Amino acid sequence: MKKEYLNVYECRFRQPISDFPVVRIEADPKNIAAFIVMADYEKDYALYDQDGRFLLTTMGKYADRIPDENLRKDILEYLIPMQMGEEKIPKVRYVLENRKKKEMLRER
Repeated sequence: MKKEYLNVYECRFRQPISDFPVVRIEADPKNIAAFIVMADYEKDYALYDQDGRFLLTTMGKYADRIPDENLRKDILEYLIPMQMGEEKIPKVRYVLENRKKKEMLRER
């Protein structure tokens, strides 16, 4: 079975600031929740599916806009217990974009 990924873009005012995703994360609600909880307080993100459809935005470590009610319900089922310390936060499953990998290699 082929895994589905979401493109994650850093954003300001709910709009991506680059055409290039900073990372791609596996597209399941628990992984999305883990990504949100582990996000930097100072950064906001926008998540899109592989077809370019908007799914959600974050504000720091919190979910912001999630228009799809079913997706919101599925994510919050994991997100709230993680934020409250009632659920262990799993490692986020992701892949770096080639551009980001090259930048990381140059920094070494």
